[in-house]
Amino acid sequence: MPLEYDLAHHKLECPLSHKIIKYFPHHFYQERKELPYMSETLLDKSISNYNVAVMIRNQMGSDEAYLNYIGYHLQQAVELNLKYQLEMSGIEYPKTHDIDQLLRIGKENGADLLVTEYIEDHSEMFSLWEARTRYVLNYHLEERKIDVALKGVKELLDKTSDL
Repeated sequence: MPLEYDLAHHKLECPLSHKIIKYFPHHFYQERKELPYMSETLLDKSISNYNVAVMIRNQMGSDEAYLNYIGYHLQQAVELNLKYQLEMSGIEYPKTHDIDQLLRIGKENGADLLVTEYIEDHSEMFSLWEARTRYVLNYHLEERKIDVALKGVKELLDKTSDL
């Protein structure tokens, strides 16, 4: 669905607030699977961060003040996803927010990480978003980068949701 379509005629009910909000071309990821015998995983947290990013995007639209929050949650979704995959492969990792470092650790240890070309090509960008979006004054992410990143992170979640 192209980004240029008429947004005025589309609505989405937000499951968290029960409000009707304008619908942007970003959808919540599948609901987390609630299994009574399992506790929350890093994959669950990854999906939750993605869903928060989508919720902010849907509710705040292109309000520049909120694009950084979306970027931060997308970075967290990628980071937690990779850490989950490393854990599932029995690989220890340091406390880091560096996406590129997590990818290198996986490769160095022979893990078959399920990542997309987009995530590999933009690992440095995501790493920068972790701190810059929160601490650098007057740092603003671009709306088009956010929209592409939302799709890219969803592709990552699609690849790893069955782990």
